[in-house]
Amino acid sequence: MNKLFSGSFRSGYLATACIIAGFAFYTSCSQDSGLGRNVLPANSISANFVDTSTVVTSLVLEDTVIANDASQYLLGSYTDPVFGPTKASIYTQFILPGGDGANPFVASGLITTNTKQVILDSVVMALPFGSYNGYNYYGELGPQTIQVYALDPKTHFTADSAYYSSAVLPHKTLLGERNVFPQMLTNDSVRYPSNTVAYVSNPRLTIPLNKAWGQQWLDAGLSTFSNLMSVSQNDTMVLSNAAFQRNFPGVYITASSPMQFPGQGGLWYMDPYTSVSGIIFYFRIINPSGSTFDTSYVSTNFGLNTSCVTVSHFDHDYSKTVFNGPKNKKDSVYSPNFIYVQAMGGVMTKIDFPYIMNWVKNNKVIVNRAEVEIPVDGADIGNFPVPTQLYLIGINDTSTVASTSTFTLPDQGSVYYGGTYDAFNQQYVFDIPLYIQEVFNHKTIPHGLYLVAGNSVATANRFVGYGGKGNGPSTKRLRLKLYYTPLKP
Repeated sequence: MNKLFSGSFRSGYLATACIIAGFAFYTSCSQDSGLGRNVLPANSISANFVDTSTVVTSLVLEDTVIANDASQYLLGSYTDPVFGPTKASIYTQFILPGGDGANPFVASGLITTNTKQVILDSVVMALPFGSYNGYNYYGELGPQTIQVYALDPKTHFTADSAYYSSAVLPHKTLLGERNVFPQMLTNDSVRYPSNTVAYVSNPRLTIPLNKAWGQQWLDAGLSTFSNLMSVSQNDTMVLSNAAFQRNFPGVYITASSPMQFPGQGGLWYMDPYTSVSGIIFYFRIINPSGSTFDTSYVSTNFGLNTSCVTVSHFDHDYSKTVFNGPKNKKDSVYSPNFIYVQAMGGVMTKIDFPYIMNWVKNNKVIVNRAEVEIPVDGADIGNFPVPTQLYLIGINDTSTVASTSTFTLPDQGSVYYGGTYDAFNQQYVFDIPLYIQEVFNHKTIPHGLYLVAGNSVATANRFVGYGGKGNGPSTKRLRLKLYYTPLKP
């Protein structure tokens, strides 16, 4: 086949193929094919738009959140000018350094049968500071009194259990307290008396603990070393992690409740899972003159890591808030003008679309988009930034806010779901067409939605937004923007 004939053949072949393809397209798109037959209007496919759906907004208390195994923890107290007083505390246990069988007080090898004296200089609880989205604290940075209590000996944590933010564990023995102005960007250092060596670590909170209480620990450790120092006590709590946690379940770390005016106080982000956290003993070992080390300066750390059970505890007082409630988890307070959401198992908003089924009373529809637009009342941000992420959660029934009565929307996880804060427009926008379509198709009963803060256990953020009716002359209000295509009956 020569080149001229080859080109002629290709041209003829392409022309024939185009004619066949065009005929197939025409027949497949004719009305008789059935494709799009029930879409209204018949001569064009277009989506209708409506944003006049009635929206009813009310306030409820969030069910207590699971508060252990968090990435970080909150500590401190503040009085929000809108949400009232809030306090964040921490329960935690500790572990033996070195594991079972390794006495932490003699592990350095500097204590021998010839040691003359072991002197406890101090015992300190240390917690490193953390951060969230570039913030080291939430609210106002200032001094607070931090207290450390020993948990009741009958308290026992279970590693695989879920602990909730409302849990109250018994404690009564105050081990130490300190008025702290946090230095969140300055390294912490500890120096022995008359010793030039300083122990330096990352920025952290340190609370001196009761020295007599610490001496009991030290004596228990020394008594296991050939009955050194003639200490009669022979408690093996420092040789077995199980025995240690049985004798010392852990501590409760909290802020005292000072008088704070609206806007005062703050919560600090804490990151306990580092090598510089725990209960640290600083002691001196005095050996006979002529020894390799006459005086040795030693520290040992009963650490805190992810194998320890650590639980956040939150206290909220909404009794004097501008929205006046709710008082308990069974209450629902109608709030048509403004809505409120607070993390830490606080208050959340319930959103109802009571007449939404009217849109499918006469015709079925295909939901193209269903945007829930939530404007933020920017005047109430101040020192209390809004959550970076909110979530809409479906309600299964009309019972109280228990985890079994809610479900994840089918739209969550999609790239169109939204819920992130739009700082430019000062709003949150969700797109939930799959949920609305299931409601229209009678696959889901529309009991409403809960609006909650993301990462509620590890962040303190809250927000004030406009409710279903908005605020008087303002055009801003929470609305449902529905884009849909009606179908023929």
